[in-house]
Amino acid sequence: MSNNSTVPAALANSSNSYSYTFRGILARDADLTGLAPDLHEYVADGRMGMVFDHPLYRDIAFEATLARPELTFPDGTIWPAGPAHIHATIREKTAFAEQAWNNRRWGEYVFTHHRPYRVNALLRIIRAAGISKLWSLVGDVWRDSEGPLDSFDEWAEIWSHAYAPNGGFRKGLRGIMSAADRRAYDALPEVLTIYRGCESEDHIGGYSWSLDRDRAEWFARRFGVDGVIGKLEIQKLDALACFGERNEAEIVVDAVYLDDDAIEIESVMPKTREAA
Repeated sequence: MSNNSTVPAALANSSNSYSYTFRGILARDADLTGLAPDLHEYVADGRMGMVFDHPLYRDIAFEATLARPELTFPDGTIWPAGPAHIHATIREKTAFAEQAWNNRRWGEYVFTHHRPYRVNALLRIIRAAGISKLWSLVGDVWRDSEGPLDSFDEWAEIWSHAYAPNGGFRKGLRGIMSAADRRAYDALPEVLTIYRGCESEDHIGGYSWSLDRDRAEWFARRFGVDGVIGKLEIQKLDALACFGERNEAEIVVDAVYLDDDAIEIESVMPKTREAA
């Protein structure tokens, strides 16, 4: 990585981009004097004003940060003013990420990144070091992800490593699950009925499904709309993983090979208000 830029070289060509609903000052009208030019692209419009969304640092109060003076704390710690604080934070995290990379501390490298960019960091490691000893980390990043569909192509590449050259799954794939999840998987019947709740039918073909229909319905409603629920029967042996730690009874299936015609679609009925 170059020391002449505030953006780590490994992140400079990140394919992820994120949009925000505007409620405040437009980023294009902002005075970014003092902010390094190579960081301007990470300024976006947020719900309550500008946000700064960089792979190593996110600031949802970016306007306040720009205007903040230098602060000195009782212990003598100095918090740099405005953009200098952002520059210092990114330099510090970049150095930490470089050290973690060089020492092959892969978990530290990945989780130094802001959440939406962790899958990109994970994929960089897999491309450089292979995946055979990384399935546990893949599981950690998957469970930490908020919206895997936002990084569909990245996850498709990662999950493609699950398959052995001679067919079936690689032996190490079960390492993606905790011991408790492996026991839960082993106890499941050979044929599973799984559900997926989405805002619209356009998103029904994803990786993350659930054994719990009520949980799927929660996902179908979580953005304030009455969405849809997909229902599908699969062989247990076709499931990539089973996760129970988020109380979602999650079953991961390979969306690349899903048979859309086999998915039963049900519209979620509007909830009726109880009489007062």
